[in-house]
Amino acid sequence: MKRNPVVALLFMMFLITLFFVGCSGIANRYIYDQLPDNIPKGYVEFYEDANTFRWEVWKYQNGTYGKFEKLDNILWRNEGTSLADRLTRQGQRRMIAERPGLHLFQVRLGLAVKEVKVEVIEGMIIPVSVVIDDIKALGTTSSFNREVTEYSFNMFLSIKKHTPFVK
Repeated sequence: MKRNPVVALLFMMFLITLFFVGCSGIANRYIYDQLPDNIPKGYVEFYEDANTFRWEVWKYQNGTYGKFEKLDNILWRNEGTSLADRLTRQGQRRMIAERPGLHLFQVRLGLAVKEVKVEVIEGMIIPVSVVIDDIKALGTTSSFNREVTEYSFNMFLSIKKHTPFVK
């Protein structure tokens, strides 16, 4: 049987491309999971496809006085990137493990705050899309030898259809 080297080369290039495209999807996912492995849990995944600004995820913690806790200050287990990438999570995916039930989160960007209630389902990922649009530069001012640009924008949160969690 005679093999065609061009077909083999094209097939190898296809496999290499497939590998890099697959790895790029893993590299920007951050998982925050402080729950024990032996309990029921589901996941809430905040994501932004546009890659505009650096936003933060906060979770409402029940206690004597309920408060929101900034999840970005907690060490995220990162799949596939360096510490430098973790510190600049702009526009990337953040997955948070939670017990099944209703949970309240905030997404914050500067002084802008949006809240979302998410029903966590065991073994499922509940995607929450963060959309930031209508971005306008209002002006630039100089202060202490640096320039600061002010922006106006709209921010929307949207819960998408849940999918099974696969490790």
